Amino acid sequence: TAATNFSDSPGGGRVFWTTFFGRRASVELQVPYWREAVARGLVDEVHLWDYTRQKSDARWLARDLARLPFVRVFRPAARRSLGDWQDFYDHYATALGPDDILLKVDDDIVWIDPDWARFAAFLRYRRARAKDVFVLSANVVNNGVCAHFQRAAGCLPADGPGAPFAYPDGGLYGALWASPDAALVVLA
Repeated sequence: TAATNFSDSPGGGRVFWTTFFGRRASVELQVPYWREAVARGLVDEVHLWDYTRQKSDARWLARDLARLPFVRVFRPAARRSLGDWQDFYDHYATALGPDDILLKVDDDIVWIDPDWARFAAFLRYRRARAKDVFVLSANVVNNGVCAHFQRAAGCLPADGPGAPFAYPDGGLYGALWASPDAALVVLA
């Protein structure tokens, strides 16, 4: 399969796959996707932000993943509280060029559609609309923040019995995160 190198394309920038690394058990499922995306020229670098809690996860990150030629590991300063990702935002506020694409992929994503032509089309779509759209987000079904904005846009039914779409306190957790049954309402 021919590579589509977005870094060398006219008007193109770099593509970064970035993950808040916390758990080896789920992140190791992403490694084959990283390899394939880089080999196809769709992703330039994988950035792993070290938010590990277990020493064994931190060792695997430092010993194995950091040695991959396309991986960069970032070790943020001590977080002041759960959900404090300020180092991440500060870094990309100055590091990204105007045509760069930042793919924020949670560490618990365990499957990605291997249709690389669709992935490339997404990157072209994003780049073509860079001036109009700041953030594109996946349809995450157990995330109260996503559901709140999807409901506001008319994509989900109004609040009521069985529709737990209230914005979660502080943007964390909430009914959809805590309850698989509540998250299923989004899919109904």
